[in-house]
Amino acid sequence: MVRLQDLTAALGLASVAQASTWLQKRSTINECLAAADVAFHEEDSKGWKTDGTAFNLRLDFDPAAIAVPRTTAQIQAAVQCGLDAGVKISPKGGGHSYASFGFGGEDGHLMIELDRMHSVTVNNDNIATIQGGARLGHVALELLDQGKRALSHGTCPGVGIGGHSLHGGYGFASRTHGLALDWMVGATVVLANTSVVHCSKTENADLFWALRGAGGGFGIVSEFEFDTFAAPEVVTVFQVRTTWNRTQHVSGLKALQDWVETTMPKELNMRLDINANALNWEGNYYGSAADLRKVLEPIMNKTGGARIASAKETDWHGQITSWVYGADVNVTTPYDVHEYFYANSLTSPRLSDEAIQAFVNYKYDNATVRAGRGWWIQWDLHGGAHSAVTARSNDETAYAHRDQLFLWQFYDSIYNYGTDTSPYPERGFDFMQGFVATIADTLEDDEVGKYINYADSELTKQEAQKLYWRGNLERLQGIKAKYDPDDVFGNPSSVEPAS
Repeated sequence: MVRLQDLTAALGLASVAQASTWLQKRSTINECLAAADVAFHEEDSKGWKTDGTAFNLRLDFDPAAIAVPRTTAQIQAAVQCGLDAGVKISPKGGGHSYASFGFGGEDGHLMIELDRMHSVTVNNDNIATIQGGARLGHVALELLDQGKRALSHGTCPGVGIGGHSLHGGYGFASRTHGLALDWMVGATVVLANTSVVHCSKTENADLFWALRGAGGGFGIVSEFEFDTFAAPEVVTVFQVRTTWNRTQHVSGLKALQDWVETTMPKELNMRLDINANALNWEGNYYGSAADLRKVLEPIMNKTGGARIASAKETDWHGQITSWVYGADVNVTTPYDVHEYFYANSLTSPRLSDEAIQAFVNYKYDNATVRAGRGWWIQWDLHGGAHSAVTARSNDETAYAHRDQLFLWQFYDSIYNYGTDTSPYPERGFDFMQGFVATIADTLEDDEVGKYINYADSELTKQEAQKLYWRGNLERLQGIKAKYDPDDVFGNPSSVEPAS
């Protein structure tokens, strides 16, 4: 695999020339934005520092300019300024992309900072109209306040509804209620030619299909419409701790896999939380703590060495606050949180005995605690006979992983990034990619997938497209050619237009 950082080094002189070109365009873009009455950040201003600093400091790219629109019309005007300047354009909602795709995933894009557009309104039909820059925590609280409604989504309150739902939107309600994108019923989109269209299952249906799973490169969604469900009144947030040795890790994972595939109920949303010192089970159960115990006891007894450490019975609001560990839920703007890390992902079908053994061996033989570093794996029990995610076909939306039993996130962070300015260590990439390989190397090519919301910055363009969109890629490339033939909204991992 060719690393993007290696390509950058090899093309250093070309990169310097390109940087000079888009830096010269910065003042031109800003003048255009000012003339169109679109707010923007001056370089070195407080706003530039806040909105122009990436969540992942390892990939802190430099935008050509930063526009801060507050209306759909201002988004249109900003896109026109980018087109006139000849730069690529990238919308940024929450700014939580692991590969800094809100910046474009590279230097020199016009960033459209959307997070000033965060209103949420629920109508009498329980359809929520949500602006494209709203974040999940704010959305959740507004839905509760406006009729005790809810939407299936992830747990991190600062993540933007845009990137999250446009690429899937998996979370601790997904096995019960589906992905966030499964609740999307419409969207208002600014296209690459600056026109505005509305899409749904009956209006610009091809664009609506593409947005639900690959939406990051087809346009800028200024406004979403989501159906909602009644907020659950009883939710049990739980953790199961294991004391498995190496042998029990293997037998326990085999037993869990069989149970997930055939028995795990729809009401249970669970992942394995793995680090150098532990492998725990955690999640939400949509029911009482007593019923949770009845569900878990048979599989805990079968695996051995597992016990319920906590089972807190709460409601929808309580489960939201349980997963933020004291952080603010109602996040709007700005969002000044940063880490220094590399992440990877995997979606997979049922694992062979060989794969489970290889994974456990790698953990025991290689995954030791490293000074100044913190690594973890979240192994989501994504599918199975009773999962709402896998109840739909892979081609119903552009999300291409509904047939997969498991969804994995691999994450390796450097703690002292504020004082240590050395590059991310090469062994960090190799370490996490080695974990992925223990599973991926045992699968057929068409069985391996990756989830772009846990973006891997080290994939080539071709690798990314194949792994993120699998069997839906060719159809997506045709739709991309229709709506963004010049790849105005492209980034290093987005869908390319068909030639």
